[in-house]
Amino acid sequence: MSSTVSNGDHGNAGSYAYLETELGGDIKQFVESNLCGQVDVLFTGHDHDREWMDESLCKGTDVVVSGAGSQTRPLVGKDPSYFQSDALGFFYVVVDGNTLTGQFIDAQGNLSFERTLHK
Repeated sequence: MSSTVSNGDHGNAGSYAYLETELGGDIKQFVESNLCGQVDVLFTGHDHDREWMDESLCKGTDVVVSGAGSQTRPLVGKDPSYFQSDALGFFYVVVDGNTLTGQFIDAQGNLSFERTLHK
């Protein structure tokens, strides 16, 4: 199973068609060895969409994809997620002590999804 996960058209780390033979496997191995299960949240923007992936995909690390600020691409993957959208928008996060609250906001300024993590 890949670790930097995304249901966007670029897909999971190690599955990038254009990087598979050069770099994709190295990225997958690095993330799985150094980040998954060792950090609470991994923020990425590789795909042009908004996703909060299920933490089971990265050994207990939540993966947040926010790359839909100026353009979007279709969601094509089937990995489990708490939220996913191919609509324009951004991700906003507040850390207060041991609490992290992340919000996906759409292009009109409306809250699309919110999740809070406690440590």
